[in-house]
Amino acid sequence: MPRRPEACIRWRRVWPPALARLEVPQDNAFWHLLHQTAEADQTVGTRPISRLSWQLLALHDPAALIQARVRNFRRLADHLSAHAVLTEAEPRFAPLGFPVALPAAARDGVLARLHARGLFPAVHWRDIPAPHTFAADHARAATLVTLPCDHRYGVTDMDRLAEAFLKDCI
Repeated sequence: MPRRPEACIRWRRVWPPALARLEVPQDNAFWHLLHQTAEADQTVGTRPISRLSWQLLALHDPAALIQARVRNFRRLADHLSAHAVLTEAEPRFAPLGFPVALPAAARDGVLARLHARGLFPAVHWRDIPAPHTFAADHARAATLVTLPCDHRYGVTDMDRLAEAFLKDCI
């Protein structure tokens, strides 16, 4: 079955951020903006993972990637336990990031200061799809930030991130 035109348009938006980060890693402002734009265009659906993504994933040993993520999560837990959303410092899962809680009124300012330092935490639930009668859920979502702890980073990166978070942002 041929791909629909909107699928082709989607692909033109998906790959430029990743390629920009690969080719120009020092230009955070450029590739971060591309990532934000691509993420804003994403929708929830039943589309399968791309063949290219499967092939790229097959090039890596998942055990080594998970081990690096757990090490980085543990390192952030050592520094940031007072702000941690999850109480376990030794996860038995492959962490996407290290979730922390901030005062809702401070979150955007904290993110701006971290972005200015080239550090890019994620906000996964800026707009949760729940009725506003779920006030407690909306209030909690407004406090959450996920600090990166993926396998591309080492211990010194985690220490730098924790120091910036504690020193300049809290």
